[in-house]
Amino acid sequence: MFTFIFLIAALTLFSLTRFPNAPVRGDIAHIFDKVFLALAVISLTALLFYVADQILTCCRMVEAMIRAEEGGEVAVAKWPADIYAKLVSKKLPRARLTASSSVVESRNWLRRSVGVWFLIGLIRDRTKLVGKLTYFPFLIFLIMAASRTQVFDRMDFPPALLAVILASVSVVVVCSLSLHRAAENARERALTEMVACKALAEGEGDEASVRQLDLLRDEVAQENGGAFRPLTQQPVIWALFLPFGGYGGIFVLDTVMRGFN
Repeated sequence: MFTFIFLIAALTLFSLTRFPNAPVRGDIAHIFDKVFLALAVISLTALLFYVADQILTCCRMVEAMIRAEEGGEVAVAKWPADIYAKLVSKKLPRARLTASSSVVESRNWLRRSVGVWFLIGLIRDRTKLVGKLTYFPFLIFLIMAASRTQVFDRMDFPPALLAVILASVSVVVVCSLSLHRAAENARERALTEMVACKALAEGEGDEASVRQLDLLRDEVAQENGGAFRPLTQQPVIWALFLPFGGYGGIFVLDTVMRGFN
């Protein structure tokens, strides 16, 4: 639906201004140019909104797993008992915990913290995969920008085309930043839940569990994978430099060639 709306808006914008110049000769050449241009635009728009949809779906997943409720409480997705036992036995050593699965089960605050720790790891792994998708639209933008330079022919870059590309880039950037913000909100809520669990353990005088909870909390606070990376290390920020970095050499050559015309 959004793909169709975006295509209609772009077509309207080009109709009100002008379409990019196509230095071709003959009716057959014009037909081929229009057909392949339409296929390229439709494919790029479909890819763009596919990536945006995957990112927003991941945002909703993050929000659903660790969300804030009224009263400042944190609601955390619950693991099924059998899955939880397997996760504890397989992944618990990564947190350098010495507690066994049965001990974790018997201590509610430790169980809640371990569950939150697992969810943060799941968010990291899932967002790492989704983050790689953001490079594909920018790679296509780079190819499109390079193809419209005078290195190849007397092409132009009308304002309408530039506006459509900027709008496309904005869609991916906004969605990616939303995912980063959702991940950081999840981290903040996870730390809040762990602080509450630590207070319960301290109230019970369980020093061993307090040390275990500190280990888990430190790993969550220091997590820097996937969408938990600093803003300057987010894939979308690096992808933004892909067209400009790759286009830099072509732009210089194009400028030199324009000087001879």
